[in-house]
Amino acid sequence: MSGQTILLTRPQAQSEQLAARLKNLGHTVYICPMLEIEKCSYAPVNFETYDAIILTSQNALEVSKLETSKPVFCVGQALQVQLKEQSCTNIIMAPTAKDLADEIEKSAYRSFMYLRGEDIRHDLKAALPGKHIEECIVYKAHTLQDIPEDIQALLQEGGIDVALFFSVRTGQAFTEAIQSAGLTDTLKRTKALCLSAPVLESVSVLPWKDSKAAAHPDTDSLLSLLYIRACMLGRTA
Repeated sequence: MSGQTILLTRPQAQSEQLAARLKNLGHTVYICPMLEIEKCSYAPVNFETYDAIILTSQNALEVSKLETSKPVFCVGQALQVQLKEQSCTNIIMAPTAKDLADEIEKSAYRSFMYLRGEDIRHDLKAALPGKHIEECIVYKAHTLQDIPEDIQALLQEGGIDVALFFSVRTGQAFTEAIQSAGLTDTLKRTKALCLSAPVLESVSVLPWKDSKAAAHPDTDSLLSLLYIRACMLGRTA
């Protein structure tokens, strides 16, 4: 697979992790975070008083530094891998928040601690009235409004092959920043690859060369689109 020039828009820490993986595959990677993560002050949580823990965001795991023997319900393979790296062994993973709600609903557990960000798209507590869910807000995500000058120059030169988007909020922030900087037309030479259909919708107003959503909402499915794109380029070269 030929190397491509890829723009990452996730928060800095997550982008750096993914950048290392992509560079090992021969790609050139630039990071343009559209969200900045701020850890919140919160009272210590006694996890022993709950049957299980809920996590729907890598940001929540990274700021909370969770280590527990309790069952952890989480969204996505990437979060599952990180939990295993932090010595969590009893993990119930679902691909989406809706699927996770179904897993929680059918479980025998009654009380849960939900470590979450200030803003969420799916309200699990409201969706699961039959479960006792307490929430602890451990981080805030601030939207960044500007595209760095080096990234602007690269876009103007047509130097970005692919931009990756993992969340609706990131896609919306990128769209607003691109429009504000007057860089809309520079994206006609760039392809947008998105984690899901809602994420794709968040950047759909921009004039991409092409745009696609992953077949499944996980990192591996998203990155598989890079391979498909490289194969198509090879056939047309």
